[in-house]
Amino acid sequence: MLYFFETEWTLRDIAEVSAVFGQECDQAEYEAKIAGLIRLSWTTDREGNQHDLEAWKEAVRKNS
Repeated sequence: MLYFFETEWTLRDIAEVSAVFGQECDQAEYEAKIAGLIRLSWTTDREGNQHDLEAWKEAVRKNS
């Protein structure tokens, strides 16, 4: 689930939200959809302007 943080501020009831999400959603289907959105966004930014592409690369470096 994208909004789950272990080291940063998060929702007060995130553990409960995460548990319900895990019970109600197909994890493989969810991950496939998110991966597809990321690929589409990357392609769009790559084909767009250089500033957007550099912002993507910087975000990946910071979160790796």
